[in-house]
Amino acid sequence: MGMMANNCNWFLDQMNAYIDGELDFNTTITIDSHLSCCPSCKQQFQKIEMIQLQIGREWGITQLPSDIEVCKNVESIMFQIENMQSEYA
Repeated sequence: MGMMANNCNWFLDQMNAYIDGELDFNTTITIDSHLSCCPSCKQQFQKIEMIQLQIGREWGITQLPSDIEVCKNVESIMFQIENMQSEYA
């Protein structure tokens, strides 16, 4: 379990750069492989993607720059996503 936790911590540290396409090919492949076998990290990845999509819809943009400041909106968006998930559950 320790090795998987270490992999998960490393992945979580790389998640934003991965989503933004900022990582080199080998690192991207490593993360792809980890996502395919780690449900916890895959779920975190999907949550971040949903947040980015929601922000994009609210701001009328299709892709967010990697350096955009969204902290003040994250809490509101997470609340909306959780409500959407519970409606479809």
